[in-house]
Amino acid sequence: MAQRRFLVMQVIFDMGWSGIVWAVGCNTREAAVRSFERRVSANLVDGQGPRAVAAYDRQEKVLVCWTSEVEDPEAFVRYWCR
Repeated sequence: MAQRRFLVMQVIFDMGWSGIVWAVGCNTREAAVRSFERRVSANLVDGQGPRAVAAYDRQEKVLVCWTSEVEDPEAFVRYWCR
């Protein structure tokens, strides 16, 4: 089975704990953006705010889109998207 090109994930990074709490692989950029938007919307509905959600292109090794909670996209890629 082929690896999904895009990875959409939500991470938590705070003093007590850090890690990926939700992730999904997508084959197309459009699917990744839709998945990103759905996750951000779900977080807003739950009253959590947008949280740190990002869509990553594994082939190009760049973020496609991310929330404002991801303050340093380059550091995010280095740490979470290896």
